[in-house]
Amino acid sequence: MMLTALSMGYDLPTNSWAEKQRITLAACTLVSYDQGFKTIVGRASIHKWLDSFKKALTLGGTQQVMQAKHKGTTSYMDRIEEHNPSYLHQMYRYVTTILGDSSTFEEITRLMAEKSAAEEAHETLELNRWKVWRWFKKQGGKEKSSYLEKPYLSDERKQDRIEWAMTMEGLLSRNIIVVHLDEKWFYTTSRRHTYKYLPRADFENYGVDAVHVRKVISRCHPAKCMFIGAVTKPIEQHNFDGKIYIKRISIHKTLTRASYSKSFHISRSVNNQLKDGDWHHLYLPNANFNFHEYKMLIVDNFELDDNVGKQLEFQYITYNHSVLMVRIKKDIWIC
Repeated sequence: MMLTALSMGYDLPTNSWAEKQRITLAACTLVSYDQGFKTIVGRASIHKWLDSFKKALTLGGTQQVMQAKHKGTTSYMDRIEEHNPSYLHQMYRYVTTILGDSSTFEEITRLMAEKSAAEEAHETLELNRWKVWRWFKKQGGKEKSSYLEKPYLSDERKQDRIEWAMTMEGLLSRNIIVVHLDEKWFYTTSRRHTYKYLPRADFENYGVDAVHVRKVISRCHPAKCMFIGAVTKPIEQHNFDGKIYIKRISIHKTLTRASYSKSFHISRSVNNQLKDGDWHHLYLPNANFNFHEYKMLIVDNFELDDNVGKQLEFQYITYNHSVLMVRIKKDIWIC
């Protein structure tokens, strides 16, 4: 800006103050426009800069002609680390152990402040998410999209996609009506989150920088539902938006009760039948049948363990007719 103003004749002795004002405005406008600023900058300070530059040339002190007098202040996070270098790392590790590394900076900041307020040995931290974020980046922290490995497309799959695209292009070029049918699972939980990784500091133990991935069950088991939809090309003249059909096609299924983690039998097939509630029809030979012998018959027939056989109970439960039911604990019934 100063060079532009001098080239426009700012330092001519015949210029009045109003003329210098017009020259500096033109110089600041030109430079601000070329540099991409949204507003004109430097209008109020360019006169002071030019005077300082002339004095420096006259006195010979050009090394410090535009040096700023403001020395800056130490940030709040740096002052905390000067007093206790490991305190912020301890707070961060404590929070991520509880919330996990997929939590937001707002949640991390809130829990760090609450934890420091509960400790009498340290003062309460006055934090916000921007302070924590800048400290996290300064320590070399990174945010990674996901720790789940995603497979790459194979050459065969790429070729199939190209052939499919060429086929669709041929159909659309002939104005053939094409209907797209697709189904989609909607999950209540997912592991596809952004995880935060803070490198281990010199004073921390090995392994403390391990990422705490949220422990969830497989995608085959959480509560979910599937929808199927059919769409085609919209037709504006007929007020048709292209939506043909959408319906929920998944069915309600009640999960088996809490017997998945129990092993009732050494045989995998028999144990799965017991856990899945598989019913087995057994009949009494006569009314005077001994229930103890009946219990032993069940134990021998299904090769149950002795501790399981002792827990068998006989109960009559009426649905459409009376049926003799055998209960193992409170989870498994044999009919």
